[in-house]
Amino acid sequence: MSERFASRTIGKIVGVRDIYSNFIVYRRDLFKDFRPRLKESFGAELIVYAWLNNYRIGEYVYDSPPRRKN
Repeated sequence: MSERFASRTIGKIVGVRDIYSNFIVYRRDLFKDFRPRLKESFGAELIVYAWLNNYRIGEYVYDSPPRRKN
């Protein structure tokens, strides 16, 4: 499954635009019973696990400024 397809599909389900973002915050108690099964898709698996266990999932959209020209 491509990362872009997974991000769009899972993102629509859980209500987040980019599930593979590196800027993610989780509550510590989420990890208490979590046992990852997938290796490359750890981020997606964790966000789906949180959603299935009724954790609140939110998103802060940040549009970065354009890059400087050197």
